[in-house]
Amino acid sequence: MTRTAVTKPKGGRRARVSSSSGAKAVGDVDAYSFGLKVWAATLQIPSGEASSYGDIAKAIGNPKAVRAVGTALSHNPVAPYVPCHRVLTSAGALGGFGGSKNECSLQRKMKMLVAEGVKFNERGVCAQKLWRQFKPLTARALADLQDHIDQARTAE
Repeated sequence: MTRTAVTKPKGGRRARVSSSSGAKAVGDVDAYSFGLKVWAATLQIPSGEASSYGDIAKAIGNPKAVRAVGTALSHNPVAPYVPCHRVLTSAGALGGFGGSKNECSLQRKMKMLVAEGVKFNERGVCAQKLWRQFKPLTARALADLQDHIDQARTAE
């Protein structure tokens, strides 16, 4: 019989998933639940608006996790359903997109935003105020997103 345990090391920063059978851990439970919160918050950003990695970190109650928000968005399993292209740096710059900072992916991110009506200046910086009207995440919103992810994985 295989038992799986989730343990928090001292400091409580990350959980580890381990198996009594010695099998490799399937994933990091804390990282996935963090990503789910990031994706659910990102779903709130309306078309034609943009927000920042920092604003999402604050919205999910972890204001210092700005880089982790970017990492979670780069692992978005249901893009463009979760509109990660609507997330910019706090200065309004494009940041990364599709797990990459290459010119092609950033041009694609800007094209998607411009098509939605987001305005940029001549330097490629967002020329409108960043959207910050996040509502608290509910268990229902997280469950609905998880259902959507599960359906997308089943359809693959």
